Amino acid sequence: MQIPLLGKFSLIFFAASLTAGCGASQATDLEHVGVNGQQFVLAEEPAGALTIAEAKQAASQGEVVLIGRIAAGDLSPWHDGKAAFLISDAMAVIDEGDHHHCEDSECLFCKGESSITDRQAIVQFVDQAGGVIPVDARKLLQVEENQLVVVRGRGQVDGLGNLVLSADGIYIRR
Repeated sequence: MQIPLLGKFSLIFFAASLTAGCGASQATDLEHVGVNGQQFVLAEEPAGALTIAEAKQAASQGEVVLIGRIAAGDLSPWHDGKAAFLISDAMAVIDEGDHHHCEDSECLFCKGESSITDRQAIVQFVDQAGGVIPVDARKLLQVEENQLVVVRGRGQVDGLGNLVLSADGIYIRR
């Protein structure tokens, strides 16, 4: 997927927000941390999944359900050693060359009005104290890059315009 230069800088700042405060001494062993990742894995897909742009608008209303793909373009979506990752709007993952350019004046993609922060979100699983769980999401949740997921949690928009979802559940579409 081609990412415009401004988008690449936004992604770097976006990814940097995940890595702020990293420390080499943080625990990564599930038993040591005392967290069972299966408590977050949902058996059934939650109803009412929103796109990232829609979830940003609904974030102030409390719990949101978000659908997206674990992906970050040319960058890694993972925050190594943390239960956090980036998801992209499932439609934004489609290469621009494959997008059907339509006559519909409401298509944000064709109008060029969709910003990177409307197409990507930070998902983080937090402990009872509100800190991001210090176990890699791939290990904790058994998730992989490019999987389509539905995530439930409380959302907020940070100072850079990114949707940050403190998740309490994830459903992996298979």
